[in-house]
Amino acid sequence: TSTSTSTTFFSQLTNSNSNSNSKSTQKQTKDTPKQLFGQSLSKLPVMFDIPKVISLSLKHLYQKKAWEKEGIFRNSGNQDNVEKLCQSWNNGKQEIDENEDCHNVTSFLKMFFQFLNNPILTHRSYDDFMNAAVIKEKDEQKKKIIELLNGLPSMNRTVLKRLLYFLSIVNAHSHLTKLTGTQLTQALGPTILSKQSSSAYLEASIMLMRFFLQEFDDLFGVYDYLPYELDFNSIPTIKKNLISIKLTPIPSLLIENHLHLDLKINSETLAKVGEKYEKLETDREEINK
Repeated sequence: TSTSTSTTFFSQLTNSNSNSNSKSTQKQTKDTPKQLFGQSLSKLPVMFDIPKVISLSLKHLYQKKAWEKEGIFRNSGNQDNVEKLCQSWNNGKQEIDENEDCHNVTSFLKMFFQFLNNPILTHRSYDDFMNAAVIKEKDEQKKKIIELLNGLPSMNRTVLKRLLYFLSIVNAHSHLTKLTGTQLTQALGPTILSKQSSSAYLEASIMLMRFFLQEFDDLFGVYDYLPYELDFNSIPTIKKNLISIKLTPIPSLLIENHLHLDLKINSETLAKVGEKYEKLETDREEINK
């Protein structure tokens, strides 16, 4: 959908929800879902350290192997279906039907990020990130961006990490998505990272998204990431090669498995991540219920 159409629909969502809330304030409890659109990340219901809407959207995209879908994140979903999904979540029905088209989910997710009350990079750090995007000296740029990432609220940094991990997989499957790295970042930067419509900001957001995808491991750390949304049952080659525990695959290892290449996990690698899996097994059972 176009920006103007999205903005109009966003206004309808927030107005509708405001009217609904005014009639049912006394019925609200701490467990009642909050309005989805126009909120800050920290104000939304959480599932495994990030907003539930993001966790369930990513889980759906993993299960459907969205990296195999042509034009994913660039092609818009069906407008009526995307609007129904938005209205459903905004009214408290927090689920994504297993038959939902991947393009509808990515359009829904992009709209969610586009209308955050406080962008994922935060108002406070936004200009600093945009300035860092155009630093020409690579080592200096990486140092500055890592510094800025470390300064983000924990929720924002975790969301960015989970999202970029998945996008790095999509980016590695350009032969299936039919999208070049440039086309993917052009589709994502302005909607997920940008809060300004000027050409300079939009271009900087595209450059920053490209940098995030290219430098994911250096920016976020190889063994620091737990992809709770990843359904290991859909990737049998990983289960077969992981001996007695389920290792969180870093993008390069996960990509190799999707391309049906051999995966070798050594004892040193297992030792580095083994302790984190004591908690992960319990968490994964909960998300797969």
